[in-house]
Amino acid sequence: MNDKFSISVEAPNEPNKELLTRKSEIVLYTWNSSIKNDEYYSNLETIPYKPAVRLNDINYPNRVKYEADAQSIILQKKSSRKSTFESCLINNKSEEKIQPLLREFLIIEKAPKYYTTLDKICIDAATLEITRHDYLTDSFKQANNRKIKALDRFCSFYQPHYKKRNVSLFFVTLTSYGNHAQNTIKQFIDSVKFRLKYNDSKVLGYIWTLEVSEHNHAHYHLCFATDRLNLQGAKLPDYLKFESLWGARTETTFVKKNVRHYLAKYFAKHNYRLFEHRSYGTSQILNLPTLKHKQ
Repeated sequence: MNDKFSISVEAPNEPNKELLTRKSEIVLYTWNSSIKNDEYYSNLETIPYKPAVRLNDINYPNRVKYEADAQSIILQKKSSRKSTFESCLINNKSEEKIQPLLREFLIIEKAPKYYTTLDKICIDAATLEITRHDYLTDSFKQANNRKIKALDRFCSFYQPHYKKRNVSLFFVTLTSYGNHAQNTIKQFIDSVKFRLKYNDSKVLGYIWTLEVSEHNHAHYHLCFATDRLNLQGAKLPDYLKFESLWGARTETTFVKKNVRHYLAKYFAKHNYRLFEHRSYGTSQILNLPTLKHKQ
């Protein structure tokens, strides 16, 4: 595995005084080793994915549900991927015996799958003294770090435009994923883009995170950046109410001050993950607003 480096430099504001009182250092991290968490599978939990259950059985909810632990479901998924092509050549109905059943469960990861040890090298900028330490991280922390970087990129791009009132930023919460939601997050975002375009607006960029609470409730938090919306009155317009697009209760709130303040608490809240689900996503391109100059 290739070494990975990250460098952070903290320089004093007043070199002639601060060097004596404030530590300034260069920090480098290099990969050392990774091990699998032996308690990973014992910390997995399953919850029913009800939209798939209703789709696969017309007698829902009176049927006898299939019971399986999370590890067994994961093993079945892995084996079905390997044999799907070959089995379909033998019997085109063979995939139906496995796939609908596996889709009826969501698997919650409550512990990291891997622990990683990094070599942390600190170089004191004043004395050039070098110290070396072991730094322990895990797959949850690494995922959160990538998520925060994506959040910083989105907020730093749109916050200046928001201050100048060139864009509108609104925050959407999508509840009951796994219970009542009828669409994926991608389908929902595509539907929002179409609806805003129909109402003479445009989605410039977006970012979302999937949160799993301590009570195994999975829900999404999103932020959309759009061209400036000239809304009159305190009432939220109907086209910004998204229950019909999502299939469950939603909540829309406009950002009033700092967009990062709205999003940071959700991006760094619970560490739980949904197996085979991305924990965050963002638009690949952050578009600039369409500026309308007064004539």
